[in-house]
Amino acid sequence: MCWQDGRTERVLGIGGYLPRAGDPAGPGAWYRDCLGLDADENGLWAQGAGPTVSAAFEAGTDYFGSGAQQVMLNFRVRDLDAVLAQLRARGADVAEETQDMAGVGRFGWVTDSEGRRIGPWQPTRPPHAAGGPASLHCWEAEAKRVKVDNPLTPRSTPKHILTRLAGVSWRERSCRR
Repeated sequence: MCWQDGRTERVLGIGGYLPRAGDPAGPGAWYRDCLGLDADENGLWAQGAGPTVSAAFEAGTDYFGSGAQQVMLNFRVRDLDAVLAQLRARGADVAEETQDMAGVGRFGWVTDSEGRRIGPWQPTRPPHAAGGPASLHCWEAEAKRVKVDNPLTPRSTPKHILTRLAGVSWRERSCRR
């Protein structure tokens, strides 16, 4: 891999989510009011540290909802059930089903104000990392061992998950107990 050669610059994380919108002010208000995303007037938002999933799906997947939707945004949440209840209380279009993926976490789905399906995601913490965000330093070591393969959604589930935590790979950190 080219990033392992020591000469290639590496990305630090996701720097933005820039969707097209019929009413550009609408999605910002929806994400603020429904999910508590407190971006400033320039759209800047400082997210908490934690894992990010980067995985490609088959072109024909229905996981994203509409076939016209090419990508899906997942938001990390502490309590998926509470977030889904909050979204329903605010009148959002929330899917009834949720999905549990061993070693990855629980996913739910909601449609935003522009018709895009997004996924609130409650990451799984390894048993020894149950102490909370400060313990997430062990996530990548645990994720390295896990093969994701959900028989309930064979076309929707990627065969591999690349996990990152605050821009540092599991090869660069040790899991301290």
